[in-house]
Amino acid sequence: MKQPLYWICIGALFILPVIGTMAEANEIISLNFSENSDNQGFAGGQNIGPLNTNSSYWNNTNGQPDLATGTLADLIDDNGNPTTAWVTWSSANAYWNEDGTSDDQHKMAVGYLDDGGSGIFIEMYDIPYTNYRVYGLYASDQSYDNTIVTMQDMQVNGTWVFGGTSPTSVSAYGSITDSFAQTGQYWSWNDGTTPGNYWTIDISGTSELMIVQSPVGDPGRASISALIIRDLDAPVYDETLKVVINRETGNALLTNNTGSSVDITGIGIRSIHGALMPGSWMSITDHYDAPPGDQSVSSDAWTISSSTPLDLSEGTLGTGTLAQSQSVDLGNIWGKYFAEGNDLTFEYLEAISGQTITGVLDFTGNDGQMYPFGDLNFDGEINLSDWPILRDNNHAVLSGLTPAQSYRLGDMDGDGDSDVFDFDLFVDAYDAANGEGAFAADLAAIPEPSTLALMALGLGGLFLLRRRHVLPMSLFVVLFGLSVCGAQSVVLQPFGVSSSAGGDFIHTIDGAGVLDPALVEMMAPVPTTWPQHILGDSSDENYPTIESSAGRYYGTTTNLAFDLGPFASVEGLAFWNYDERYNGEWLNERGIISADVEYSADGGATWTAIESMSFTIVPDESLSYSAEVKTFSGGPVRANAIRFNNALNDGGNFIGLGEIRFFGVPELLTLEVNTTTGATSILNNEIGAIDINYYQITSASHSLDSTGWSSLQDQDYEGSGGTSGNGDGWEESGGSGSHALAEGFLTGSSILASSASINLGSAFDQQNGYLDGEGKSDLVLTYRTASGLVIQGHVEYVTGTAENADFDGDGDVDGADFLVWQAGFGIAGTGTLANGDANNDTNVDSADLAIWKSQFGTDGASAGPASTAVPEPGTFGLLGLLLAAILPIFFRHTHHR
Repeated sequence: MKQPLYWICIGALFILPVIGTMAEANEIISLNFSENSDNQGFAGGQNIGPLNTNSSYWNNTNGQPDLATGTLADLIDDNGNPTTAWVTWSSANAYWNEDGTSDDQHKMAVGYLDDGGSGIFIEMYDIPYTNYRVYGLYASDQSYDNTIVTMQDMQVNGTWVFGGTSPTSVSAYGSITDSFAQTGQYWSWNDGTTPGNYWTIDISGTSELMIVQSPVGDPGRASISALIIRDLDAPVYDETLKVVINRETGNALLTNNTGSSVDITGIGIRSIHGALMPGSWMSITDHYDAPPGDQSVSSDAWTISSSTPLDLSEGTLGTGTLAQSQSVDLGNIWGKYFAEGNDLTFEYLEAISGQTITGVLDFTGNDGQMYPFGDLNFDGEINLSDWPILRDNNHAVLSGLTPAQSYRLGDMDGDGDSDVFDFDLFVDAYDAANGEGAFAADLAAIPEPSTLALMALGLGGLFLLRRRHVLPMSLFVVLFGLSVCGAQSVVLQPFGVSSSAGGDFIHTIDGAGVLDPALVEMMAPVPTTWPQHILGDSSDENYPTIESSAGRYYGTTTNLAFDLGPFASVEGLAFWNYDERYNGEWLNERGIISADVEYSADGGATWTAIESMSFTIVPDESLSYSAEVKTFSGGPVRANAIRFNNALNDGGNFIGLGEIRFFGVPELLTLEVNTTTGATSILNNEIGAIDINYYQITSASHSLDSTGWSSLQDQDYEGSGGTSGNGDGWEESGGSGSHALAEGFLTGSSILASSASINLGSAFDQQNGYLDGEGKSDLVLTYRTASGLVIQGHVEYVTGTAENADFDGDGDVDGADFLVWQAGFGIAGTGTLANGDANNDTNVDSADLAIWKSQFGTDGASAGPASTAVPEPGTFGLLGLLLAAILPIFFRHTHHR
């Protein structure tokens, strides 16, 4: 419950005589078409519709003998006065969009005239205005659960509303709730190209209005829920005071356009997420009241009661007056934020009544559009220019900031920090704005070092060879806090299974129905509003597609296949039933009778049986959403696809799904930490390649060493030539330090093949880092795969002074490391890895050269003795020639010393 303005109790005792009165309402005729007189009658006293007109003075078809066809005479205007206007209408039926009827705004939206395949005809006569604007409001077609509906063009006095010369269909937001979610306003204008839920057309010189809509039929049935006629020659007034905020500057104007002066004793502007800027506030207290203010609002002293990012409020024991058309500059008080209409509110205390009034809050600028989620620099687009804001503040300290303030620094999930999950959301937002896979590009792999590379080494050529692999982005699924040992569940997308004469069906994802890709815990109850994820088509006329768009697959050869994405060790599944109905009647049963479960490790080319499973059949009177859990009796299987195959069962089987989740663990990367030397590496010990575009290593005890960290940006790991800075290579997070080391590859990714590793240098602070009694620290590795999974990996701690010939810390041992050893040869007692000391004895000598030889072509210390690569014979020959060529240099170097 909102707290009232603090001065309500005392302000009423000191109210001065009223200077002016509220103006009469605008000259407007509003007409609502109802679908049900029992639950859609207006309560009155609520400002509704695009013009915020008082619902007490709406004309309504409620109570008419026939809601689809009828006549109303003596229509009233929005001051309650009768006019000469009357209306007649005809349609196939009246319908409703099931958006709810809790308030007059929704009651007005839910009922509408439906063409029913025969069109809509509306005539209005004796309109008492010479020049007027017609507003045609609509809320939805019959697909009430879809956000976007189809609207058929209309003719108004012979003119097509959307500017064509013949009927056309246009897209429009459906219910007013959908419109608000998209635009921040309940009612949005539709110009025929931009989705909205009302249109306008201006009429002059005639008192008669004719609206004709030709038949449409399914899909995309036409509808009109209300009409508004506004006199263009009459002044347009607001019902209340309003605050107009410029999106581009953040400036706020307090404006009186009510038609008369308004006396107030206080104002308050509030932001749920803390988007206000109190330092830029030009309050009445400091600028517009008694001296030293200019007294333009009040000759009485005002007092500020709250000046925070959440609340800017002030009031007086006297009064203040805003004259008609007067505007007061409140300063640049709005810090830009993607949520505006559902974040800010404006209230004022009216002197005459002592009541707190909710005023109008409008936004201008940015071409009338809200800033999209992910537009961190607020230029109206989500593009690469937003990336530096996220990158530079990733893992920075954001404590003490409001959600709006931290969002402007890259905290996109609103949890008070910027990390891997915010990176994930930004990539998601970018793809949503620019098309799925907008970041992806197919780049040829650069070959690994070979004998030709060694020849180039002898000539002083290139030593740093990298591969850059980029895969198109897929549907994002976020695994929050994935445990190494605990099984997790995931909602999966099914393969398409081609139709055939045998009766197979095509299965697709209902992507529009997925409201939140984040997972809930396995075994948690599924709410009745859980979105249906799977659609199906049946060729059997006895089982047509059901209304709820849930999945039903019926027949003797039905295959329902799921794409698991990356390889995973799948341990079982959880199955939820769903409520199935057709034409309002419950079917006899739903669920899975039985199925043969099969898995594939090659994307569905071949299938191997796991076992046959039977499932509980739920009778039609049950509304149970409890899960039935099945584990594979033979243990986990390593798969990237799983399907249910009914081909071997009898013809009475069918699959009806509310939800299926497979649970298990994906293959994990390992962070290896040498607590003796500080050496840190990321290893792929799995049998499959793992493709990543972000990683972070975090430590609550601040046990990381950013100075010893050899980042992928430092190494030019993706091979972009060291020019990365616009998301085209690995880039360090700006907040990296002892608490976190992180970097991301925005426009691509890097593949770690099986047994591959990434050397990150001495990223662990072996001098001051935390170790428990078992010699372990608190480091956590989290990474994001190119397919959109956010995963927590393993961490392993080792000790000892491992031999390492990766002297330049770039993740491999090659000719560049040899040159480092050559430059440091002869150092005694002070040698380091960076000088060429491979065995950590502080000397740079021939023993280190021997280690370089044994590790040449590997990743250095992370490879370990058992995995040291042995060069092919031809390579040994070239290497010998190379050493023979450079040995005289060593002798000269030693002689001079």
